[in-house]
Amino acid sequence: MTVSPDAPPLAFDALDDAVRALRNSGLRLSTPRRLVLEALFEAEGPVSAAYLARKLSIDESSVYRNLEMLEYRGLIRHVHLGHSPGLYVLASDQEAE
Repeated sequence: MTVSPDAPPLAFDALDDAVRALRNSGLRLSTPRRLVLEALFEAEGPVSAAYLARKLSIDESSVYRNLEMLEYRGLIRHVHLGHSPGLYVLASDQEAE
């Protein structure tokens, strides 16, 4: 498994804590960004951007932009499992694996 090395991971047990951290860092919490974060908190493991786009009925390019920003802020990690497409997981979940 390879993991992207951007920001140091931030671990949050609750969505509200993650939202607070994003706002404290100066990042606006748009509706799509909040939906992506909620879906990642609900997911039982790593998920693809395509899965999130289908689940949330959001354009895939918007999902990718939001995932990139969340990864940059250290809340999520982009992981590769074998030769599969990139998957995304909360940084706290990835650290536990």
